[in-house]
Amino acid sequence: ITGLSLDSRLVKPGHLFFAVPGFLQDGRDYIHSSLQSGAEIVLYQPDKKLLPDNERIVPVANLNQKISEISGRFYSYPSKKLALTGITGTNGKTTCTQLLAHLLSFVNGSVGVIGTLGCGSITAKKTDLKTKGMTTPNPIDIQSILADFVASNINQAVMEVSSHGISQFRINSLLFETAVFTNLSHDHLDYHGNLENYSKVKKELFSMPGLKNAVINIDDTFGSRIAEDLSLSINKISYSLVNPEASIFAEEINISITGFTAKISSPWGQGELKSRLIGKFNLQNLLAVVGAACSQGLNFDNVIKVLPMLENIPGRMEIINDTEQKTDKLIAGPVVIVDFAHSPDALKNALETLRDLCSGKLWCIFGCGGDRDQEKRPIMGKIAAELADHVIITNDNPRNESPKKISEQILSGIIPNTKSIIILDRREAINFSIKSAMQEDVILIAGKGHESYQLLGSKSFSFSDRVEAKIALNNKEEIL
Repeated sequence: ITGLSLDSRLVKPGHLFFAVPGFLQDGRDYIHSSLQSGAEIVLYQPDKKLLPDNERIVPVANLNQKISEISGRFYSYPSKKLALTGITGTNGKTTCTQLLAHLLSFVNGSVGVIGTLGCGSITAKKTDLKTKGMTTPNPIDIQSILADFVASNINQAVMEVSSHGISQFRINSLLFETAVFTNLSHDHLDYHGNLENYSKVKKELFSMPGLKNAVINIDDTFGSRIAEDLSLSINKISYSLVNPEASIFAEEINISITGFTAKISSPWGQGELKSRLIGKFNLQNLLAVVGAACSQGLNFDNVIKVLPMLENIPGRMEIINDTEQKTDKLIAGPVVIVDFAHSPDALKNALETLRDLCSGKLWCIFGCGGDRDQEKRPIMGKIAAELADHVIITNDNPRNESPKKISEQILSGIIPNTKSIIILDRREAINFSIKSAMQEDVILIAGKGHESYQLLGSKSFSFSDRVEAKIALNNKEEIL
């Protein structure tokens, strides 16, 4: 066997093809084409129907649960050859993954990363990531990427672990040294059915064989449950902004539009944490990063010294007026912030943070993705209207749904006569808000973050909130 594939279009001579049912396609419909492409053998999930006997077509019960193990064996179990950290939670996965990888890179040189922004390596001077299209790639790709890390002499890796990745058995055979839980709130319920099912999936990461360290946000109700139920054999590191009994506790917190400071206590020492990130939830993210780094042996004092050097993650509470983030001064307002917030809790956190820091009016531009969880749409509308002074409902990857229908569902959660309008063209919505806002105002452009596309129907169009906001700000400056 020369390679593995879940996609018949990628099969090459000598490959093993896994034919399993998927979300949109059934791999068993492509067994014949994979053999024509040169597949050496096909393993398929039989369910109720067995195919005719053929030495090259082999039925395997529950095959979808075994692909990770088979792939691990093919690539010589790379997760056993490096220190792997998995980060899960509704919000904060990407930020924590990127920040932890950058922090570790100051000590270890090169760190492997798998996540929403891409897969690859991070060093103190360079980030080299290639997008895979999913937060947690398929089980073959994960093992292949980890094997590449090992071959490149990378001994530490950090990966985002999505609920889809867990429930679809993509991480089944991985050996995690450290697991991090950020939070749990309403999201992906179109897939998981309800919050209880969603929470059970997240919890599975903390019962995986071989896990040594668990870093858990106990300010989150479900995080407290994970901490209480955690095996005594696992080193538990809790973190909190309100509970002084937590392993890592932050107090004397000062937050501004250009960053925050806090005094933190931990099992490894005490110190002042300084950062250019924005908001209490990013302080929580940094506490998780400190816990993950120090539980793996990094010196606490060195970690505290490095934290101010960690820059904001693209599209995560990113101040567009100051993309370099090298000074405490911002270009003349309004202050424009792009954030990936696309769940009710994430939008609430972002708006509450900015509400406290805004001396003028707070604007919110957002939409909800098509062909996704419809329950959250009126909830997010209600949150936006309650916390922002001006709300602009716009397109955010409507896919195959009617943009008008999506916007009306969002609007149904908003009390009539509030300052909410619909501008479906996202570029027009951004231009309108920046042109209309006063210098002391703050504008949150939520939902897409780092994304560089807009999905309309079955087509993908080039579009970036970050780019459009910069253009609109420059145009405003020229007018002024």
